[in-house]
Amino acid sequence: MGLGLLFGIPSLLICLMPQVAQAHHVMEGGSFTNGLSYPIHGLDHLLAIVAVGLWAALNDGRRRLGIFAGFNGALLIGAALGMARLGFPLVEQGILLSIVAIGLLIAVTFQGAAWLLAGLATLFAVFHGYAGGAEMPAENGAIIYSLGYLVCTLLLQGGGLAFGIFLCRQEKLPVVRAIGAAVCVIGVLLMVGVIHP
Repeated sequence: MGLGLLFGIPSLLICLMPQVAQAHHVMEGGSFTNGLSYPIHGLDHLLAIVAVGLWAALNDGRRRLGIFAGFNGALLIGAALGMARLGFPLVEQGILLSIVAIGLLIAVTFQGAAWLLAGLATLFAVFHGYAGGAEMPAENGAIIYSLGYLVCTLLLQGGGLAFGIFLCRQEKLPVVRAIGAAVCVIGVLLMVGVIHP
């Protein structure tokens, strides 16, 4: 219950912030608020970040830590690359493929070695980070923007983690798998353009 309140309520409030429907908006500056709001402005980022938390809930100890450390570390590295406007190929495709992959990992309740899970999480996150960094105007404020970006990401992941732990403790693993399958399907629909981020 405590974990759910700690992460669930802030995560819900972030999701209800204004302008959620805008996907991939253009930043007006490198402020904490812009960084905080970025992950909720596109279905693709929002879905992937919450799903990472749910995926982490299916693991424990070093594997869970590996998922979080790999994803959030690569998110910041990717954001730095994006802010530097360095060329990075197939960003949108990588983002959408990550959603499909994370959904599939949840659906099959994949549990591998900690280094493997961290590596997968790192691969997924660098695309999301790059997109976030590339959409920020080239000006001062990169550090505070990145901090907001990370805070929002951690809250959303924490909400997914708390929800996943709750379902697992209630022995609702089939529900978790079904959610993973739904995430995977939404990722495919995003890839083929049936729905838009």
